[in-house]
Amino acid sequence: MGSESLESSTTPDFLGEAFGEIRSYLRTAWRLLRHPILSTRAWAGGTGELMNPLSFFATGIGLQLAITALTDHFFPAPAADPQSTLQWIRETLAGQLPLLVVSIFAWQVHTLLKKRGSTLDFRGTLGAVFLGEGLDALTHALLAAGGLVASLTLHRRVTPADAPLGVTEFWFVSSAIVGAHRLPRIRTVVGPVIRASVTTAVFCALVVAAAQYVTDGKISKFETAKITVDMQESKK
Repeated sequence: MGSESLESSTTPDFLGEAFGEIRSYLRTAWRLLRHPILSTRAWAGGTGELMNPLSFFATGIGLQLAITALTDHFFPAPAADPQSTLQWIRETLAGQLPLLVVSIFAWQVHTLLKKRGSTLDFRGTLGAVFLGEGLDALTHALLAAGGLVASLTLHRRVTPADAPLGVTEFWFVSSAIVGAHRLPRIRTVVGPVIRASVTTAVFCALVVAAAQYVTDGKISKFETAKITVDMQESKK
């Protein structure tokens, strides 16, 4: 009896930890919204009380995906033509692409700022970008809940709501970078951020185009084989 009660009392409170993670995310988001530069500057200096940047980013993307999935369930978009969708590879890219894209973007910004004399290491730049993008994911999640942003999929078309979202993302990420690198003003990072954004966008377009090409080829082969089998069965 004693051992059984001991085991039951030491069961991990995974639900409490999950809700604690969300509370920590919202507290960090509020601090970044109020004082983005000062908060990331304190974090980079080791004195700030912010959530782990990678956890913050992952939680933000998770919230965005969850709310977007609910929105798409109750307000489904028109069905896409199966011939032109990315099928199974689309789901894989949708889950893995955000982390890869942010890392590539951060590396480019870091390289450009190092050439301008910044002494912050790459982990600091990557953490700052994670914080900015995590906050931007919250914006997407809130707008998705209002039905203003379509599903987070690689075949999503650009909508009028994307324009202000691009401005807010630029502000969140740039402010975090300025704070972490202790730069004097936002315009110091305008050039590096724009250059990194363009090259990262080109990379994403190439990845999606390659995935589209490979997937469409697989679909064509599958349908050709299916037609052949159907013809053979009809002859029988």
